[in-house]
Amino acid sequence: MAAQLTLLESVRAAFGGEAIRKASGFLGDPEVDIRRNLDVIIPVTLAAIVNKAETAGSDVVATLAAEALPLDRYASIADQFVPGGEAAPGGTPNMIKGVFAERFGAIANAVASYTDGRSTTISAIFGAVVPYALAVVGRHMREHNLPAGALSSVLAGQKSLIWASVPPELNLVSLLGPPARPAPSYVAAAAAPPERGVSWLAPVLLILVVGSVAWWVLRSRGSDRAVSDGLDSAPTPAAAPVVPPTAAPSTVPAESLPDSQAGQVPLPNGVTLTAARGGMEDRLVAYLKDPAAKPDENLWFDFAHLDFEPGTAQLAAGSRKELTNLVQILKAYPAVRIKIGAFTDSTGTDSTNRQLSKARAEAVAKELRNAGVAGQIAGVDGYGAAFAKNPASAPDGVRSLDRRVGVAVWVR
Repeated sequence: MAAQLTLLESVRAAFGGEAIRKASGFLGDPEVDIRRNLDVIIPVTLAAIVNKAETAGSDVVATLAAEALPLDRYASIADQFVPGGEAAPGGTPNMIKGVFAERFGAIANAVASYTDGRSTTISAIFGAVVPYALAVVGRHMREHNLPAGALSSVLAGQKSLIWASVPPELNLVSLLGPPARPAPSYVAAAAAPPERGVSWLAPVLLILVVGSVAWWVLRSRGSDRAVSDGLDSAPTPAAAPVVPPTAAPSTVPAESLPDSQAGQVPLPNGVTLTAARGGMEDRLVAYLKDPAAKPDENLWFDFAHLDFEPGTAQLAAGSRKELTNLVQILKAYPAVRIKIGAFTDSTGTDSTNRQLSKARAEAVAKELRNAGVAGQIAGVDGYGAAFAKNPASAPDGVRSLDRRVGVAVWVR
């Protein structure tokens, strides 16, 4: 019976040319972007379903499939992406939670970072793909009268083909692993108190409510192309955290400090860093050493001396010391997964600020990837001026406090 189901092709066939065309008009994204997102989201969803069967049991997936089956109204997926259509049927949030659990935020962010997709679009596509994929499984079980126990072998037969279609850059195996705490929610909520956090409401359950309705609410606003990815690209500063971030105090780079202020930061692998006392490295390591400290997507460890050429994402000379130290910290704590976020001051347009902050966050991520810690980057966000505290009319010395790049710990 396993041979009679080709899960990947069945789902891909449903989201073909006509569905992509209508989804493009419905969501306001070019067809090529819809297709690119589908090419990633479909295998990611199916890999998560297979993983759920392996880790939680095939009966769990069978139950989810049975819940999706009555909602299987997709004679034509394309017909759902029209005014009055329901791209994400009722019950979608519970189904996404059932498949991804608390990992959905990190996975959605990783997809957006890889595809450069808007958060609302990513939410909408996951909201359509997850229930449909589960319904395909449910239909197969019903048509072949399969008991829940037989589903394991069916999904096992799909595994290699599905995983071969998942981009390795996503590090999905790591993202599907159990995090120490729920990953941050993924789509931004309306207004957030003044400041960015690396993420969003702590519990990740509500992430997906937006998945069902995000395009209705946000599409009309014509949000900018995702510039953040932590799924940060919603029309309101995408994926912008809904909880005010706790920004770490600024510090001075160790190399410019007198000996009395420079300190040694020992790492568990025997490496000792030279860094500012109370600086980013010192505080981050203290946090990671504290057994009581939990991953907190709203706690940022800001770089103190990571500068860029004005108006660009080009790192300024002498701006790599903290990056080098961060690489050493990540290598000493290989289980840690971080999110990189960048912020601008309130001058300039929202679109320009978001694009610039995203480019700067990506520049930092590139440095870390080149240094061999790509697998520890769970997300990259550009929040623009969404959390700037100072008005555009403030002196530059004041506004400079809003121009920052930091990291937040998602998994430890």
